[in-house]
Amino acid sequence: MQKQLYIEMYHQRERVIVVEKNQLTDVFIAEKNDNQHVGQIFKGRVKKVLPGMQAAFVDIGNSKNAYLHLDDLYEYQKWKNEKYQSVKDNIRHHLTEGQEIIVQVLKEGDEQKAPKLTTKIELSSIHFVYQPYGNHLSISKKVTDHYDRERLLKLLNGRGGGWIIRTAALQQTNDTLICEIEELKKKFNSIEQSQQTPPCCLHKGGSFPMQIVKELSPTNIEKIVCNSRTIYHQLKESLSPFNHIEISYLNRETFIDFEHDVEKVKKRVVWLKSGASIVFDEVEAMTVIDVNTAKFSGKSSYTQTIVKTNEEAAKEIVKQIKLRNISGIILIDFIDMKDRNDKEKILNVLERHLKNDPVHTKILGFTALNILEITRKKTRKSLLEQTSVKCPLCQGVGMIKAPKEWAFELERELFSYQNRDCQSVIIDIHERVMELFDDNYKSFLEDKLGFFISFIPSSQVGYSIRRINT
Repeated sequence: MQKQLYIEMYHQRERVIVVEKNQLTDVFIAEKNDNQHVGQIFKGRVKKVLPGMQAAFVDIGNSKNAYLHLDDLYEYQKWKNEKYQSVKDNIRHHLTEGQEIIVQVLKEGDEQKAPKLTTKIELSSIHFVYQPYGNHLSISKKVTDHYDRERLLKLLNGRGGGWIIRTAALQQTNDTLICEIEELKKKFNSIEQSQQTPPCCLHKGGSFPMQIVKELSPTNIEKIVCNSRTIYHQLKESLSPFNHIEISYLNRETFIDFEHDVEKVKKRVVWLKSGASIVFDEVEAMTVIDVNTAKFSGKSSYTQTIVKTNEEAAKEIVKQIKLRNISGIILIDFIDMKDRNDKEKILNVLERHLKNDPVHTKILGFTALNILEITRKKTRKSLLEQTSVKCPLCQGVGMIKAPKEWAFELERELFSYQNRDCQSVIIDIHERVMELFDDNYKSFLEDKLGFFISFIPSSQVGYSIRRINT
C-alpha cells in the first residue's frame, strides 16, 4: 500500500505524518531538545559493574548512565557460542570499571529507567542492515521470486558480518548495492577506529525524516511533501534511485490537512461509527483498553450485538495502538463473550490487522477474567508521552482532591494558628471549597479559633492562605 509523507520541521519539533488512502496511519514526532538516541552509536566509559544484576552502567554523555546487560554483550554471546569454560559466565570477566566501550542504544530511557544498550552494533541504510559482528544472511519475506533472492544473497557471500536485505534492494542494480555495502563497512571501520575521548557520539544515523523513510521503506512511499528546503534536498539526493517517489517542497509553515485527526488520536475516548466507544488509559506499567457498547444497541440478538461491537472495536484498537505507538503490556477488556468461537473471531480480526504493523506484537490470548493480553515492542515513546506532561495537581493519577478534602486540610491548618497571636486570616479559596464553609460553620470556627476568617473567591484549585494578621 502506497504511503504519503508530510514532513514538518520547526525550531523545537519535527513531525512526520503518514497517510494511506487519505487516512492518517502514523504520526512520528521528535523534539529537538529531547534526548532520543535509539540507534545511535556511542563510545562510552563503564562506570559500574554489578555482578548481582549481571549488568553494567555506562556513561554515554547523557544525564543518566545507560544500562548494559550481560545478554547484550557481543563478547559474552561469542563466548557462549564457542563454549568456553563456565567461569566466564559473569559480567566481571567481560567488563571492568573505567573501560572504554562502543555501544548502541537499544531503547530510550525515561524518568525511572536508564537507556538500554547493546554492543551488537547495527548500521542501517535504505537497502541493508549491516551487523558487523554477525554472520547470518537474511532477506525480506516480501522478496518472493527465487531468482531475485538468489541474486541478492549471492551479492553478500564472502563480504563478512551479518546482513539483512531490505525489500527496496530488489529494485537496484548490483553496482548500486555494492557501493552501499562498501559504504556501510567503511562507516563501521571509522567508528571502530575512532580516537575520540569518551563519552562521545560516533554515529547519529541521519536526519529524523530520513530515519522514518528507511523504517517505512521507500518502495512503499509514493509522495513526500516537506516545509524544509534542507530536508527536501537531502531526500532528493538520498532517494534518487527511487524515481517513483514524488518529492516536493512547500514554502509555508503549516500545510497538513490532518491536524484534526492527529488531535483525535490524543483523546482518551474514541467513538466508533456504530455508537460504541473505546477508552484508552495509559499508565506506567501497561495500557488498559476498555470497550463499551455505549450508544450502540444493535438490530439483532444481544450476543450478535456484542460480537459485532467487539469486531469493530478490534479493528479500531489495532489502528489506534499503531497511531498512538502504545507498547509494553496491553490489556483489552472486550465486552464479555461466553462462546469460545466468538473469542476466536476477535483473535482472528486482531491477527489479520496486526500483520501490517512493522513493530513486533504478540497476542497472548484471553485470561480467566476474559481480558485479552497483548505485548508490543517499545521502539520509541508513545504519542501521549511525547505530547503531554503529568498534571501538577494529580501527579498523573487522573484524579484531584475533592472539595471536602481541601476543606478538611484548611480546617486543620487553621487550627495550627489557634494559640498564636493571630487576629485574622485571609484565604484565597475556590468557590466549591468555600461553599462548604457556610455562615454557621464559619462562625463556629471563628469562635473556636479566636480569630476572624476572610474568604476571597478564586479560580485556583483548593485554597492558599494569603495573609495572617497578628
